[in-house]
Amino acid sequence: MNEFPIIKISLREEIDNKKMKSVPRGNDLPSWVLAGDKLDSRIKKLNDDIKEIKSQMNKRNNDAPNIIKAMISEKAIAKSYRKNINATLTTNKDDILGMYKNNSLLYRIDDENIGEIENKIATNFGEYAVSAIESIKMFEPEINMEEDTQKYKIKLLDFNKYENVERNFISKCESKHIEIKKIQYTDQIKVYSASKDACLDILNDKELLQFVYGIESMPQYDATMDSVVTNARIEPLVKEDKIYINVGVLDTGIEELDINKDWLMKEKRVCYTDENIDKEHGTMVSTVLLYGDQLIETQPINASPVNIFDATVFGFHQDETIAEDELIINIKEVISKYHNQIKIWNLSLGSKNTIKDDEFSDFAKVLDELQNKYNILICKSAGNYKGEGDNRICNGADSVMSLVVGSLANKKSITDLADINTPSPFSRVGRAPASIIKPDVVHYGGNCGTNFKNGNGIVTINHNGDKVSVSGTSFSTPRITSLVASIQDKLGSTEIDPLLLKALVIHSSSIPKEMSQFQTEDVIKMVGYGIPKDANSVLKEYDNKTTLVLRDKIRKKRYIEVLDFPYPDELIEGDFFHGKITVTLVLKPYLDQEEGSEYCQSDVNIEFGTYSQEGEMTNVLENDGIKRENSQNILTNSIYSKKAKMNEKYLIQYKNKYYPVKKFIVDLDKITSANKNKFLRRDRKWYLKLSQLYREKIEREYEGHLEELEQDFCLIISFEDNINKKNIHDGVIQKLIKNNFVYQDIVVRNDISIHE
Repeated sequence: MNEFPIIKISLREEIDNKKMKSVPRGNDLPSWVLAGDKLDSRIKKLNDDIKEIKSQMNKRNNDAPNIIKAMISEKAIAKSYRKNINATLTTNKDDILGMYKNNSLLYRIDDENIGEIENKIATNFGEYAVSAIESIKMFEPEINMEEDTQKYKIKLLDFNKYENVERNFISKCESKHIEIKKIQYTDQIKVYSASKDACLDILNDKELLQFVYGIESMPQYDATMDSVVTNARIEPLVKEDKIYINVGVLDTGIEELDINKDWLMKEKRVCYTDENIDKEHGTMVSTVLLYGDQLIETQPINASPVNIFDATVFGFHQDETIAEDELIINIKEVISKYHNQIKIWNLSLGSKNTIKDDEFSDFAKVLDELQNKYNILICKSAGNYKGEGDNRICNGADSVMSLVVGSLANKKSITDLADINTPSPFSRVGRAPASIIKPDVVHYGGNCGTNFKNGNGIVTINHNGDKVSVSGTSFSTPRITSLVASIQDKLGSTEIDPLLLKALVIHSSSIPKEMSQFQTEDVIKMVGYGIPKDANSVLKEYDNKTTLVLRDKIRKKRYIEVLDFPYPDELIEGDFFHGKITVTLVLKPYLDQEEGSEYCQSDVNIEFGTYSQEGEMTNVLENDGIKRENSQNILTNSIYSKKAKMNEKYLIQYKNKYYPVKKFIVDLDKITSANKNKFLRRDRKWYLKLSQLYREKIEREYEGHLEELEQDFCLIISFEDNINKKNIHDGVIQKLIKNNFVYQDIVVRNDISIHE
């Protein structure tokens, strides 16, 4: 069977890029809008809330801002209703402070505008705003103190707008001899670390407490594992005189051994003295990164060797932890200094601090900011569950931009819990806040028994040079890191595109057939998009399958519509189209760290389907000319048979609004007979449409210059003949030429030798 590279296509600027029409909003009010006695009752309740707020304001110190929290009905949380709600609660857009948790909005108020708010509520200002607002309360900080925790982090009510909040808080703490330490997590997030005694002093001081946004225990991270000495044969990799990809290992340090000394970069960054370092975990992670294909008895990923940069950012010994603020300082310092040399990073660590449903973790926001700022990709472990508390992914694993990795079992003994190719019992599960899918992918990280110990693991080499068996997402993660680096190596480019690499890995991933007995939602939570193909297979296809890659951006107030998408004629059987279609869309969304569950501020909606056509093209840029008539998006469950079970032979949807990754797997032969006759007849044409969405906050910030907003995306579409195994590659190329698409093969380097 012939092999073909995947194909990169470009948009035709004057044909496929179009201006967005303005669509006026209808005059009909939403069904949830209150009237009559219910409206009067809501107005009375909200005015009672305002009276209570006035009373509290009279007792407060004027040094701190007055912040109110408006609880919004779930039915009114959409962007289209936000403008009227904002207009009711403030006349100054600078006083709109953003989303809090899932369904509350924060506003700054003062003595002057509290009366205006009261009047607007009494007169039902803004049509439906009163119906949308369920309650208005003075903001109170969220306080979480734990008996055994001695270190805490404090956030203030400054919202990056009120410098006097920070200045006054620090000054008052100094005058009261309360010790706090400021840490700049991100450009937007400032955290103050403090001891338990200092926090208690603040909580007992009303003057200080009015500056506080929240207090919680300082998250702790670890890199622990159980290991058992084992036997394994390893053939050292021989370094040739050529350029290798650099990979940074953010871990506990790497011991120089005979098998890795040629691959360790001469320069390294160690944030601790030798007596505070235990290199066991970092050495094992790096060994899996280099030698995983030899050590792990599963299908190899055809990994390319890499240069390894030792970034010792964890300073502790086995069974000890590191505080989040210290870890973040170390990671930021290393990446900011070495990001030009190192674009791919491995971060294998876990925490008992699991994510929340209604807001993204500070650690995730740090990782996202670093990746956006420095154009890097971080492969991050999902974390290990040890049988206590919640088994959700840990802080940091909700990072939107990272490739987050869970674990599958590669072996099973009589005492192990998981079957082969099913999730490892210790592998933490999603989803992330806002129902975003995390982990993204999985790889092999071992098995375990009922005590979450002593299972069949994967083989690696520790800091003493011993071959040991270990289990954990710490060791499935470097397999994905190695895969990403190998794909980049095979692309042969000096420039890295993290969005493309991430999209290629996710697009190639599939759910193991051994998981067919699991419910769909459980599968998504456990393994995300599944386990990727090996590095060679990601970048090539065979006769019966072809893959198109579109890497571009959409400007605000425009959309992309391709009305002659090159669907291969070879996938016509009789009078109908058939075939398997896989569509993956990966975005680089705008992120806002102050917006709670609305952290992702932008989105792209995708349609791919068929239509009938009439008329001639005149001015596509003005949306005249070809009109899509009787069109049908095939990326929707409604047209498929309800009898199909969870497998890859029918449509699987991994999508929702404001997801940074969307994936669809379609088998056209599973469309119902009636819909097949309507939408898959051979005389119909294929179209692709991409349109963007932005949340209210970002549109408000860019008001007057919305055209500056651009949404980066990477779209990958594969067509496969899973019945007749015809050559469809050549047919797609012919249609690309006929329809004047600019395209090129994604050239793969073939001069890569793994070892002698």
